[in-house]
Amino acid sequence: MRTVVDSHVHHWDPERLAYPWLDEFTRLRRPYLPEHLAADAAGLGVAGVVHVQADCRPDQALAEVDLVAALDAPVPVLGVVAYAGVERGAAVADELAALTERPLVRGIRRSTQNEPDGVLGSAAYRDGLVEVARAGLTADLCVRAAQLPEVVAALRDVLDREPGLRVVLDHAGKPSIADDVTGTGRTRAAWRADLADLAALPGVVCKASGLVTEADWDAWTPGQVLPYLADVLDVFGPGRVLFGSDWPVLTLAADYPRWLALVAGAVEPLGDAALDAVLAGNAVRTYRLTVPARPAPPAHRAHPADPAHPAHPARDGAAPRP
Repeated sequence: MRTVVDSHVHHWDPERLAYPWLDEFTRLRRPYLPEHLAADAAGLGVAGVVHVQADCRPDQALAEVDLVAALDAPVPVLGVVAYAGVERGAAVADELAALTERPLVRGIRRSTQNEPDGVLGSAAYRDGLVEVARAGLTADLCVRAAQLPEVVAALRDVLDREPGLRVVLDHAGKPSIADDVTGTGRTRAAWRADLADLAALPGVVCKASGLVTEADWDAWTPGQVLPYLADVLDVFGPGRVLFGSDWPVLTLAADYPRWLALVAGAVEPLGDAALDAVLAGNAVRTYRLTVPARPAPPAHRAHPADPAHPAHPARDGAAPRP
C-alpha cells in the first residue's frame, strides 16, 4: 500500500470555535475531528495530514492552531496552515510571529475566494505576502478561477522583492466545472491558460483538491473532472502537484476513497515515482513535514488449535489500489 500524506484537510468543532460560514452549509455544521477522518479514510494508507485553517472567526486563529495541536489524532496532523490577515500589509508581522512560535505551523492562508476584485492586487496584500516569505512560511492561496490573473500579477511583484516566497494554489484555482461539464468550452480553456501563467512562476505548487465540489455535487462524473486533473498534471508536472482531499468539505460531493482513487488513477500512467510524489512526497517537501515511520508488523506465530487462540477470519474493507 502506498503512503498518502493529505495536504489539505480541515478539522473543526462549532461547539468550541465560531465558523460563521457553516450557517450556509448545515450538512457540515457539526464537529469534524480526527476520529471522523480516521473512519472515512480507513485502510487507505493515510500516514498524516496537513490541517488547513477552516475560516473560524479571525480573532480565534491562534485558538484554532492550539485546538488542532491538542487533538488526539489517530491520523497524525503533521503540519498546520493557519489564518493570517495578509491584507494588513507589513502589520501582519505580529500575527506571523505568534504563529511561528507554534511548532506545527508551516504556512498561512487568507482565503480570498469571496473577496471583491482588487484585494489581491492591493499594495497592502502584496506587502503582507512579503512578510510571509520573510517569516519562512508558505502562503496557501484559495481563489476562484476568475481571480487567477490578479494572483499572477501580484506574485510577479512579490517574487521580485522576495524570491524565496513559497506559494500553494488550493483546489487548482477552483475552475467552474459545473459551468463546463464537457470540459471543452471557454471556461476550462481560460482557466488552463491562467494556470499556465501561474505555473511559470518560481516556487508555486498546486493542490489536486476541491474539484468535485466545483462540479455538480449530486451528478458529477469522473469524465467531467478528469480533464481538469489532467490539465493540472500537464501544466505543473507531477513534481509540483499535491494530493489533497479537502475533507470534510469533500463529503458534500464524494467520499474519501472515491476522490483518492480518482486522483491516483489520473497520476498512475505517469509512473510510480510520480504517484509517490503526488500522493505524499510533494506535500512533505512543500510543508517540511516529518512522516512517522510505520510500525513493523508483529512476527507471525502459529498457535496450536486451542480455544484460547481462535483463528481470525480474513478482514474485509481492503483499500482500493491508489
